[in-house]
Amino acid sequence: MRLHHLLLGTCALAAGTISVVGVVTAADRQHASPAPALAAQAEVAPALAPQPGQTLTVHVPPTALVRVDAHGAVTAAATNTGAAPQPGDDVYLFHPDGTITHASDFDLGAVTWIGDFSHPGVYQQQK
Repeated sequence: MRLHHLLLGTCALAAGTISVVGVVTAADRQHASPAPALAAQAEVAPALAPQPGQTLTVHVPPTALVRVDAHGAVTAAATNTGAAPQPGDDVYLFHPDGTITHASDFDLGAVTWIGDFSHPGVYQQQK
């Protein structure tokens, strides 16, 4: 499962749990991928559980997924916003050894991004 499936999820509330049932972008457009196999669940206090017909709102922060090579140079990037990575995005680096690190100090403004980022979750090759 790709990380953006974990970051971009719609939720349905039932019996005191939140379950990921589909994938959406930050712009609330349906993503073409099927729902992730992961059923993320969290306890919800019964008094806080929405009643039928109520809406549960989930905030999805703007996120940049950045692939780097062994030297730390950017090789590809994807976002959930439909725009190139920007300062203020939540940044995750994907390393060649398969590790993923949260990189809040990564300077997105220092990179000249190329490609069409209008399709959320689609990686754009860099240089």
